Amino acid sequence: MKTFFEYLVEQKKATITKKESYRGRTTADVEYQVHDEAGRHIRTTKTKKEARVWADMHELSRDEMYKKYPELKPK
Repeated sequence: MKTFFEYLVEQKKATITKKESYRGRTTADVEYQVHDEAGRHIRTTKTKKEARVWADMHELSRDEMYKKYPELKPK
């Protein structure tokens, strides 16, 4: 069993999978699904950029997140 501190400092990884569905059309509807290291679903987005932001939210600490995305920092 992991201690609380070990859980906080362990490296977290998120994966992004691309899902395409045609539904009778010639162009695909593309969705990006973000999953954590255990395979649990985090978020479904329409753009790859937004999926990368959600994956980074899962992987990075709060300070690293604000450093990489300053527009998300509360004023």
